[in-house]
Amino acid sequence: MLPSDFDSKRSEGEQLFLHGKFAEALAVFADLLQTNPSNPTLNFWYGASLIKLGHSEQAIKHFYLKLEADGNNATVLNFLAAQPCRTPAGMMKRFFNLKRF
Repeated sequence: MLPSDFDSKRSEGEQLFLHGKFAEALAVFADLLQTNPSNPTLNFWYGASLIKLGHSEQAIKHFYLKLEADGNNATVLNFLAAQPCRTPAGMMKRFFNLKRF
């Protein structure tokens, strides 16, 4: 995939997410992760989409990859902190235990 195609597709996924189309965004990010599995930005958006669809446990590893690449990333931490109560509290506790903040 050409860089311009990658950027265009990533932007499409972000816009879908921002418009509440989480399942569609997830599909776009899943496709991009096939060729870029360690890309920190893709892992953030994929994890965020998973959380919005109620798959918190699956999201952990994607946020972990983002934090591994970008350190104490405020985007990830703020996103997790802003999640409503339906997000399992254990998910955040487990996530932070993995990173040992």
